[in-house]
Amino acid sequence: IEIFRCLYISYQSRDDWKAGEDILRCNANWYRRGPRYDCLLFNSADASLACARLRSLIRCKLPSGRIVDVAMVNSMRRSTWRSRNHWDGSVVFDE
Repeated sequence: IEIFRCLYISYQSRDDWKAGEDILRCNANWYRRGPRYDCLLFNSADASLACARLRSLIRCKLPSGRIVDVAMVNSMRRSTWRSRNHWDGSVVFDE
């Protein structure tokens, strides 16, 4: 088992079709300033858009030689709270 503290992601923007990169971090002591656990948006089977906080990145090497990468996350649920400047399509999540 190998544990990682960050994940480099390459993607193509749907707004302007340009390539982009991002880093997702999960670190209990980031630069000695305390914990940093980034949030992420993803497509789920239950809803069109879901939000979660990244807790751990794990790579498992199985006896068969197969490698399985796992992200441990805390899922967030949609909130019923609405801000005064709410706009169509905006979503608020509770941790």
